[in-house]
Amino acid sequence: MNKRTQHLLSFFLVAFFVFIAIGSGDDADENKNATSTTEESKTVESPKKSEKEEAISISAAELFKNYKEDIDKADSEYKGKFLTVEGVVNDINKDIDGKPYLTLKTDDRFGEVQCFFDKSATIESLKKGQTVKVNGKVLGMMFTVILKECKLVE
Repeated sequence: MNKRTQHLLSFFLVAFFVFIAIGSGDDADENKNATSTTEESKTVESPKKSEKEEAISISAAELFKNYKEDIDKADSEYKGKFLTVEGVVNDINKDIDGKPYLTLKTDDRFGEVQCFFDKSATIESLKKGQTVKVNGKVLGMMFTVILKECKLVE
C-alpha cells in the first residue's frame, strides 16, 4: 500500500470516529424541562431564559480563527455554549447516522465550521454560497469547529 493510500485511509478512519463520537452523545441533559412540579407543593417555576436565547453572535470566520489561534482559550470561551454563527454555506450533507449537517466557509483555506442538525431538520433547500445564521452548541475543534443541536436562525 503506498503512502498516499495509507494517508487517505487514516483520514477516513479518523473522520469516521469523529462522526461516531458526535452521534453517540448523551442528550439526556438537553431534554430537561424548564418547569418543575413537586408532589408536595404543586408549584410551577416560571421558565428561565434558555442558553439558546442568550447565544453569542459571531461569524464563522472569526470563530474558526479564534480556535486556530488558541484552542484552549477558545474552548474556555465557547465550548458547551450556544452560539449564533453567520457564514456562507460551503457544503450540505448527511452524516453516517442520517443527520443533516452543513459546513460554513471561513477565511482559512482548509477551515470550516460544521453544524449538525436533528434528523428531522430540512436544510436541503439551502444552497451552496448562501449566507445563513445557525444557532448551535459548540463541541470544540477537531479539524473543523463543530456545533451540534443546530437550528437555522431567520
